[in-house]
Amino acid sequence: IDALQKKYPIFKQARFAHFDSKNKAAKKGTDLHEILERFCKNQMGKKVTITSEEAKLIKPFIDWSKENVKQFHASEAHTYSESMFVGGIIDTIAELKDNSMAVIDFKSAKEAYPSHFLQTAGYALQVEETGLFDESGKHNKKLNKPITKLIVVPFGSEKAEPVVRYGMAVEEYKNGFKHALALYRLLGLENKIK
Repeated sequence: IDALQKKYPIFKQARFAHFDSKNKAAKKGTDLHEILERFCKNQMGKKVTITSEEAKLIKPFIDWSKENVKQFHASEAHTYSESMFVGGIIDTIAELKDNSMAVIDFKSAKEAYPSHFLQTAGYALQVEETGLFDESGKHNKKLNKPITKLIVVPFGSEKAEPVVRYGMAVEEYKNGFKHALALYRLLGLENKIK
């Protein structure tokens, strides 16, 4: 193969084309996630900006936010649960205009999957138990109301519009997270026993 790559540079280019494509998609996903994060921080009054070109890339989320969000409460907030022994970093938490509180997660996927909602439900449980922390571990705040909406923004799709779960679905996802965590630990225990 090395000889072919030296003799025919196009062979090498073709051989690694999928890596280039995959890496470009990953970079684009990271960039969009970072732009969404900066937009939320900007809306919270933090001194971060996004350019008009960047705003065009996340326009569906900006439009949705103007129509639905009363106030962003956190961006890239840390949280944990002592009782479940888990932790995570939440993309954003927002109070919506209908007075509900929502965990919002940005995903580079083309659609929102049940696993995404399980993850946001896990964050909701953690926030309700311990609140929000900065990256140094300093306690920032405890929310004054429960999380009643789970929102996933699949920015890998043509229109990165938020997908919302609410009502009984939120409680079912919270229960699902607890059960998935228990199953994950059980399977880990089984692997150690073998």
